[in-house]
Amino acid sequence: MRKIYDSLAPRLTKELPRIALKLETLTDHTFTMVIVVLIVLVFVLDLLTPLGLVIWTLYAIPLGLASWCSMRCLLPITAGVCSVLVILGYFYSPPGISY
Repeated sequence: MRKIYDSLAPRLTKELPRIALKLETLTDHTFTMVIVVLIVLVFVLDLLTPLGLVIWTLYAIPLGLASWCSMRCLLPITAGVCSVLVILGYFYSPPGISY
């Protein structure tokens, strides 16, 4: 058993950083896709509900996920997109609830 480990150890130490980098890239892409899907879902819900219902607060979920991602540029991009979609949702939502 020790011979097998000794023969594999140099190869593993060489390959592990590459595997970790691939896994991190895969995780970043997965996070990005989940964030995009959530943003689209929240925007569709925001467009379907009348003004006065605070569906736009659900944008906090993709923003929270973006803050956990290791891609540093993802959070400001997500915040900008969510801000623009909140404004669009305000103008294109059906008339709201009268107070």
